[in-house]
Amino acid sequence: MRRYYEVEMELKTNGQSRYGFPLEFHRKMMFENAGHLRHLIKISSKHGVPQSWFVDQRADILKRLLREASIVYPELRRWHRTPHKLRPHSLKVEAQLEVLDAIRGDFAKLKLRNNKLAYQLTALICSLDSDIATHKLDPTPEKVRRNEKDRRRNKSGKSRSVKVNP
Repeated sequence: MRRYYEVEMELKTNGQSRYGFPLEFHRKMMFENAGHLRHLIKISSKHGVPQSWFVDQRADILKRLLREASIVYPELRRWHRTPHKLRPHSLKVEAQLEVLDAIRGDFAKLKLRNNKLAYQLTALICSLDSDIATHKLDPTPEKVRRNEKDRRRNKSGKSRSVKVNP
C-alpha cells in the first residue's frame, strides 16, 4: 500500500496520470467530452430529435467523461468500492459539493459560467456506472443544485421556512 501511495504522489508531482499521460491532457479530454455531449443535445433539440435516438453514443460519452474526471480529480478514488464503481449513497452532501466546487474552479480558469453543466458533471461523477448505463443519475443534477442552494442559504444564516399545520 505504501509503495502505491509513493508512486501516485510521484506521478502527481510530475504532472502525469497513472496511464503515463500529462494530467492536462486528461483535463482537456474531460472538457472535450462534455462539450461533445452538450453539442449533441443542442443539435437534437434544434431538430426535434429525441435523445433516445443517440442513447448508446450518449452513454459512451458519459463513460469516457467519468473516466477522465476520475483521473483529473483523483480524490474521487477515495470513494471507490472497486476501481470502477463509485458509491454515491455513501457520499455525504458535502463531498458532492466539494466535487461541484472543484469543477467550478476549473470552469472559472477557462472563463466558463455554465452552472447546468457543472451540476450535470457532479451528478455524473457521483453516480454508479450501472446508474449511468440506465440513464438514471443518483444524485440527479437537480438534487446537486438544491444541495448547493441549501449550502448557500445555511452560510448566509437564513433558514428554510417550514409550514406548520395548526
